[in-house]
Amino acid sequence: MPIPVKPDLLSDDHPTPAQLRAGRALLGWSQANLAAAAGISPRTLKAIELAPDLAPAPGRPATLLRLLHALEKAGVSLHRGKEAVGVSRRMSGQPPGPVPGTGGKGTDK
Repeated sequence: MPIPVKPDLLSDDHPTPAQLRAGRALLGWSQANLAAAAGISPRTLKAIELAPDLAPAPGRPATLLRLLHALEKAGVSLHRGKEAVGVSRRMSGQPPGPVPGTGGKGTDK
């Protein structure tokens, strides 16, 4: 079943590979974890993250939307302005839940 995505998450300013890696780091997720949460292959995520750090992330809009949705669902927001990019994590006092791809056992680092 396809993951529902919010079309407004992806504007003309695509996320950057650096933001995707930082979002994963805030969650303690590996590439495999984020790929599982987004429903994409780890190979696809690796290719996206290998692009130049601050360039718009390459890839199909649907793939980028899936990544953004997975991060947002876990409490991570990506921010991009004219002169800066950033990443933040919602502080709810609770962890975002089991790490995808580990059977709920934590990280697979």
